[in-house]
Amino acid sequence: MVSLDELPPYRRAQLLWRWPHQGVAFVEDLVRDAEKVPCSLPSPPPGPPGKTLAVPGDDGRFHLERAGRMLCGEAEAAGAWSHRQHCEWIERESGPQEWRGGRLDDAATVIWGSLVVEWPVRATGPAVDPGTADRPDRCRGGRYELMHLWPPRPARTASIRRLRAALVDSLGADCHLCGLYPGAMVDHDHQTGQVRGPLTELTREFSQVKGLFC
Repeated sequence: MVSLDELPPYRRAQLLWRWPHQGVAFVEDLVRDAEKVPCSLPSPPPGPPGKTLAVPGDDGRFHLERAGRMLCGEAEAAGAWSHRQHCEWIERESGPQEWRGGRLDDAATVIWGSLVVEWPVRATGPAVDPGTADRPDRCRGGRYELMHLWPPRPARTASIRRLRAALVDSLGADCHLCGLYPGAMVDHDHQTGQVRGPLTELTREFSQVKGLFC
């Protein structure tokens, strides 16, 4: 069983710096508990293997396609792929608004709305690089993992954009842990600022907790 003293000096110092108010015994228990949790990576993305592209559809949105299959569609019939999306909104005095989660100060007066929408989609043009499709034009239907196959939005600051470009040149555009999804963010240590590489949302939380120990 791994103990605190057996960790590399950098990781040991980082843990003690992060939880100094809890004491050494607490950190030792944290290390022992973390060892029991197996390292896990995201499951492979749905659909057949191959390069993922974006194809324009007759609904005005771009849809992910791989090996002739529209990944966000459930079934193909007569050249069209059936789509399904669950929509939620709230009704206020000012009108309907998209529900984005969080706390509502006027929860007692809000009316909730929910609807499952289904529609067929046919491709209307040649496939393109998914990175060229604007975020509002990307299909949000299909399985949860599909949203992580879209390239990330550009960073807000020029320094992060340059850092991301350097990481892509060095490690590639995909997540450097799983290699299955595009790297959506630059993962770094909040105590030291040390950059570890691009990660997708599916591995970020895992790396923040388990990455200290494995």
